[in-house]
Amino acid sequence: MQPKSTFSKSVGAALLSIMLISSALMAPPLQSRAEPTILSILIGGVLGSLGIDFFSCGFNILFYCDEGGNVVGSSNGGSSGVQNPCTSPANACGQTNTGFLSSDGSVCSASAPSNSSCPNPSIGTNDFYAQPNIIGPNMSSTLHWTATNATECSITSNNGFSQTGLPTSGSQSTGPISATATFNLSCQNGDGGPQSSASVKVIVDPHFMEI
Repeated sequence: MQPKSTFSKSVGAALLSIMLISSALMAPPLQSRAEPTILSILIGGVLGSLGIDFFSCGFNILFYCDEGGNVVGSSNGGSSGVQNPCTSPANACGQTNTGFLSSDGSVCSASAPSNSSCPNPSIGTNDFYAQPNIIGPNMSSTLHWTATNATECSITSNNGFSQTGLPTSGSQSTGPISATATFNLSCQNGDGGPQSSASVKVIVDPHFMEI
């Protein structure tokens, strides 16, 4: 037999659950109960622990929906109103945030994600190379590169060579080189976004003879 104290607690919990659910079902019409209440939060927590999504329009506790599937929330001044969902502008890599339109429908509460959340640019092992990579004094080589998840690139060298604002793929002459130089490719994904880099060496051989 179940101990009296444990039995009493079980009955009490069951009665409390019934009271909470009954109160929710008999709550005022949607427009008058748009703001979350302690009761709705408690019920939402219980249902959430059971795997029920109470934030959706299908079964909604904390926020309510009209017949068109619009979320009913609190507009300016604390009065109830329908808040239509909206999407923010995209950041450099196309990511967006979701929010709600203002009461007059002119302003979206969501802003574009920071470019820092964009994925890192990718430069493969063979995606940055010089052709030819061995030249004679004062000869030129051509740099070739390809980067993905990037918006622009730049190339610099220890011999003073510098090119910025380059596309994410292309080719560029080094110009005449008098000594061996290392060229560095740097690509970023949006202004202030993540960066990746790669390097290639162009060797100047005094004994090189072009065939």
